[in-house]
Amino acid sequence: MTETWFSILSQLVIGFAWPVAILVLGLVFRKAIRPRFNEVREVKYPGGSNTMEVNDLGKRIEKKPER
Repeated sequence: MTETWFSILSQLVIGFAWPVAILVLGLVFRKAIRPRFNEVREVKYPGGSNTMEVNDLGKRIEKKPER
């Protein structure tokens, strides 16, 4: 019985290790990463891509009505 709990717990740790590591690295290097997002124009991934309209987005943010 102890071995099954140990097995379950170790699988959970293994499953969460990479996502937690990525989040920690993102938080540690957020000041260095943030300016890089302004340079991103297109993101390609398996099954599609996403083109960002940065100029239009900036105009939409400036024209956002106040509440």
